[in-house]
Amino acid sequence: MVGRTYMPTMRLYRDPSKPGALSVDEAFYRRLAEATEERKPALQHVIPKRTGWAWPVRAGQVCRLVAVEGPQVGDLNIWNLHNPRERFWASRTR
Repeated sequence: MVGRTYMPTMRLYRDPSKPGALSVDEAFYRRLAEATEERKPALQHVIPKRTGWAWPVRAGQVCRLVAVEGPQVGDLNIWNLHNPRERFWASRTR
């Protein structure tokens, strides 16, 4: 493919016919939610208030974040371990 640019297949996570609705693989996430007996915790950590903590999550692992005490304000920043330019961040008050 000389002179051609590779374009990966794009998947829409929203349905253009239903503004505000997300398109997700519900069967996949249902299987993740129901298959709890097959998993074992690899790590548990409590992050003190006004601090931060980083840890790797490998392909195939599930990361669960739980607020254990009172109302929380948190920022979530995720980077691809092998490509720091690929990132996601969210700031939510819960």
